[in-house]
Amino acid sequence: MTLKLYRPMVSIAPTRIGRCRSDLVWGKCAMATELDSIFEVIEHHRGLSAQHDAAASISAKLVEGPEFDAAEAISEERLLALDQYGDVLIHSKPTTLDGAIALSRYVASLPAWLLSDEYDWHQPFLTTLADALADALDDALDKGATP
Repeated sequence: MTLKLYRPMVSIAPTRIGRCRSDLVWGKCAMATELDSIFEVIEHHRGLSAQHDAAASISAKLVEGPEFDAAEAISEERLLALDQYGDVLIHSKPTTLDGAIALSRYVASLPAWLLSDEYDWHQPFLTTLADALADALDDALDKGATP
């Protein structure tokens, strides 16, 4: 009997995202989640990743056989869901500056294997992010901010 090896599972992001690094500003970022759905997108992706990590850690402990096959099938289903939602993550446009920062940091924290190698995701991600930043700057200028 052999034990199937998996790439190491790691926590893919800090528990607080964007500029939400201290308890003093966490309230501000909690309010930002109400204004920008990108925080929900990030949290959903984080949850799918945790589900996949849990499933993979179970199958990694098993030897070949029916239990391993069942655990492996669950792990593969969860990886497929994570891969599919990764496309949503990459193409989601933040609506606030805090959202753009959070998305940038979150994607930067992901292990390379977690983002698809099947297509060049960098271009649509960076284009969407640049559009979001331009929109945030326009909004700030409309409100009287100076560049």
